[in-house]
Amino acid sequence: MRAYKSGTTWCFWRWTEVPSNYILRLHLLKTPWFAICVHWLNAPDPEPCQHDHPVTFLSVILRGGYTERRKRDYRVHRWFNWITASSSDPHTIIDVKPRTVTLCFMGPKIREWGFHTRSGWVGWKIYNATKYGSA
Repeated sequence: MRAYKSGTTWCFWRWTEVPSNYILRLHLLKTPWFAICVHWLNAPDPEPCQHDHPVTFLSVILRGGYTERRKRDYRVHRWFNWITASSSDPHTIIDVKPRTVTLCFMGPKIREWGFHTRSGWVGWKIYNATKYGSA
C-alpha cells in the first residue's frame, strides 16, 4: 500500500491514513489543479465541532448515504453533496449508512481548513494541538 503524505502535489493511487477509523481515503489522482478520491465512510465525524474545507468539491455517493449538520439545518445525502472551500460553509457528518462509498471531485486547495468552535474559527493545526497535544 502506497500512502499519501499531506502536502503532496502529485500522486496516483495513494491511500491516506486517518488516525481514527471513520474514513478511508484513496487518492485516484491528485494534481495541483484537481483531485479525484474515493472515500469509504465508516462512522460520523469524530469531532464535536463543525469543520470547513480547503477545497471546493462534489461528492457523488456511489453506495449508502449520510446525514450532515450545516450551520442550523440537517441534510440527508443520497446522491451528491456540494461543499465550498469557504469558512462560511461549515458542516459535520452526524450519521452514516453502512458501507457508504463516495467519489469526490476536488478543486485546487485555496485555503487552510479548520473548526468552528464556540470561541470562533480555529485552524486545524491549532485545534489538533489543543485537543491532542501535538501539531
